[in-house]
Amino acid sequence: MRIGNRRFPKGDLFLLSSWPTLSRSPSGDLQERTLLVPALWSGSVQHFYHFLLGYLMPAALWAQQHPGATASVRDCGPMNQWLTLLRTDIDLEVVSPGQVLQRMVRGDQPVTTLAPTDDPSTFSSELREPFQLIGYRWARVEGSKSTDLLIVDRRKSDGFFSSSDSEIAGSGAERRSTPNMDELAERLKTQAVDFADTAPVDQIRRVARSRVLIAQHGAALANMIWMTPGSKVIEIQPPMGTQESNIFRSLARACDLSYEVVYQRSNHSEVDVEMIMNVARTL
Repeated sequence: MRIGNRRFPKGDLFLLSSWPTLSRSPSGDLQERTLLVPALWSGSVQHFYHFLLGYLMPAALWAQQHPGATASVRDCGPMNQWLTLLRTDIDLEVVSPGQVLQRMVRGDQPVTTLAPTDDPSTFSSELREPFQLIGYRWARVEGSKSTDLLIVDRRKSDGFFSSSDSEIAGSGAERRSTPNMDELAERLKTQAVDFADTAPVDQIRRVARSRVLIAQHGAALANMIWMTPGSKVIEIQPPMGTQESNIFRSLARACDLSYEVVYQRSNHSEVDVEMIMNVARTL
């Protein structure tokens, strides 16, 4: 799939007939097209956690309430591919942040500011509802088998986040890493995966089929929203502030998931494999 000048991986369920219309040159009067503006708690919609919880989720709710509507969304860089998972009858136009500002100032089209849901202090059990509109459509496919354990590693760094288009520099292993994640995977008789090149549908399916998710603090853990209630999450957490450190604990509670944390000495230090194995056995 191509949006603008970026090409995205295509998962085995990414059927053209299942995508909403996504364009950069819309037809029709802008006054008939709603501009959906994110109002994030923090961060940027170019990064997965804030995009998923702060833009995609409220956009999914809006789309559910406005079937067959036409809308404009701001360019989210690498996250644009996730917009294709919204309702298939929604016509979406992708516009640059500068165009968003210009249209708002000039009153070119009606504006809806989407209520942010990426603030962990506001998480509740209702958080899962919008994701059911997306996830259940893709995650439950005939022949899917549950897996006991999924380890997601931070490896590849998307070149986009080293470019001038990136609002916050750095991603993947550049920001944080766990050097001995493969050793952990081997001890647990599985393989660590990297979601950097994995299509959204395949990410949803892999996480939804897993009963235990292990990942370092970051975007991968946001995928817990696709897991079945009662499943288990282990966060590998380097040193950080109190508010940031509680993000995924709060998210797990809202999603009715068991949660444990294993601490890391630094953003790039090895993790205690034995400790994680002991935690995994007790969950």
